[in-house]
Amino acid sequence: MAFAQILYISRCVILPDKRKREQDAILRSARRFNETRDVTGCLAFRGGWFFQVIEGSREAVDSVMVRISRDRRHSDIAIRMRREVGTRSFPHWRMAEIELDEWSLPGGDASNLPAVVLLAELIRLSEQRVSA
Repeated sequence: MAFAQILYISRCVILPDKRKREQDAILRSARRFNETRDVTGCLAFRGGWFFQVIEGSREAVDSVMVRISRDRRHSDIAIRMRREVGTRSFPHWRMAEIELDEWSLPGGDASNLPAVVLLAELIRLSEQRVSA
């Protein structure tokens, strides 16, 4: 079976003093929504940016992206990668949460990294959490 996989970045429009509470709300909502649609993925935060990978059927992934595009906590949404994959990169996560502060970035700016580099790092960090 093939799965659709999208990697996007977006600017976080949440005020800094409300970010943690809103990020937690986003994760709770995403996990409930994703459970009903067999969607897996990873949501990462760094500074004023969201980085997210969503994977599942094409219809399910598209429905998640519609929700995200309507969410006022995001702006400047840019799909960095869209592809079909044979296996999921985040099979254990309805929506993993990663703070990219734990990742030492060259130049400190993940928003300019090539999509494959960002995806590889998100997979690596999520796998560390599964094995921990």
